[in-house]
Amino acid sequence: MVRLQTRRSIGIMDSEAKAPSMIVSRSTAAGILLAAGMAPVVSFAHPEGGFSDLVEQASPAVVNINVLELSNMDGIEVPFDRLPPGSGMRERIEEYLRGESSLIGELPPEPTESHGSGFIIDPEGYIVTNDHVVGNASEVIVTLLDGNSFAAELVGTDPRTDLALIKIDADYELPVLSFGDSEQSRVGDWVIAIGNQFGFTSTVSVGVVSARNRDIRAGPYDAFIQTDAAINLGSSGGPLLNLDGKVIGVNTAILATSGAYTGLGFALPSAIAQDVVNQLLVEGVVRRGWLGVRFQPVDSDVAEGLGLPEESGVLVSMVITESPAHKAGIEPGDVILRFDGRRVERARDFPRMVAETAVGRSVEVELWREEPLVVEATLGLLEDIPHAPAAMSNLKDDAGSATSGQSLRVLGMLLRPLDEQTRTEYRISWDGRGVVVAAVDEGGAADEVGIQPGLVVVRVGPKVVRSAVDVEKYVVAAREMGRETVVLLVA
Repeated sequence: MVRLQTRRSIGIMDSEAKAPSMIVSRSTAAGILLAAGMAPVVSFAHPEGGFSDLVEQASPAVVNINVLELSNMDGIEVPFDRLPPGSGMRERIEEYLRGESSLIGELPPEPTESHGSGFIIDPEGYIVTNDHVVGNASEVIVTLLDGNSFAAELVGTDPRTDLALIKIDADYELPVLSFGDSEQSRVGDWVIAIGNQFGFTSTVSVGVVSARNRDIRAGPYDAFIQTDAAINLGSSGGPLLNLDGKVIGVNTAILATSGAYTGLGFALPSAIAQDVVNQLLVEGVVRRGWLGVRFQPVDSDVAEGLGLPEESGVLVSMVITESPAHKAGIEPGDVILRFDGRRVERARDFPRMVAETAVGRSVEVELWREEPLVVEATLGLLEDIPHAPAAMSNLKDDAGSATSGQSLRVLGMLLRPLDEQTRTEYRISWDGRGVVVAAVDEGGAADEVGIQPGLVVVRVGPKVVRSAVDVEKYVVAAREMGRETVVLLVA
């Protein structure tokens, strides 16, 4: 989806800023609804006099996780391209490997050891940690602050949020931490991080919430709490506590080039993950709602180009074949304004809104397609589904001919009919309607936004394109309405 001004170009709509380098662990805050009768956590109203009482209360529930993973020499690679040419070294190594290849599979696996953190959320021994800490483990050992160690079993993992739930069996009552409401945290609030930083058990660091709802490009549900409390290697899975001693986040990542704390740490808020933990506890897996669209943000230029009364919602750029969205009649070029009664304020909030909706539930989706429109969609199960676009051959538009033979130059594009000849000539796999961009004027509006020959113009705004005449007509109509921007859907 690109946007073009009718008098000047204004850039690619779907461009992304380069993500900063994120190292350390990805983690996830998580929560579980605890049963009544558990030991209450004392409230510490303000930090005057220090945080020692809070730390003394919380630290016993924070655990050290020691993980063993087995690896062998299968798939070993030798960088032959780095060996001096003609030295004979490459040939000798290849000959050696041929002679020893039958023995490589018999070599015993080499154990590797890593560390992480976690915290107990239930006296039965359920512990929240990260998928990347325990997901590939052959053995997990949990050590408590009192020095006792236990073998842990994996209850379930959720790679999408990098969350895992493990369990230990102890013959005494275990200390626990409960979850607070991360939505109530504010920038400037005191927070305390506890974890096994660099392997040092129960390391405490203190800081403030320095930002909320940070998108660090770690996953589809990013809304991280940013903190200046020190977070380092080994912190993965450790809790971020408020002054009530409640877990409002799980320490997850730092922004650094060296692997050490530089003043920016990130924790996934508890508001995102409590449902995840509950599902892992009950079913061992996480089931998320799925609508089946790809989308882009709506900014002021796109809103103006589509005739939206205000800048809000997400612009549908693709609909997956036979998805709930496709069956509900949602089309590329539609703007989703509200989902299940909730206003779509920001594009990055939309995946979470859909994912948190129960599979099989029917919801109302309010669209903008030149005017408000409401459809009903029954959500499917989010899986790793191929992103095949919905065929547009069933879309109805009485205007124009599907294979008009006329070529026209519009917005610096030479447009030709989409027929068997042009499909073969430009190797076009798109099987719906549209017109082919045969040439692009250098320095023109289309050129400046990156349109190239061989692309297919599918829509102009919400209007389905069947011919080059359609494109010209819709662009002229936009000008007559006083719009400086038109939105093109290209395939």
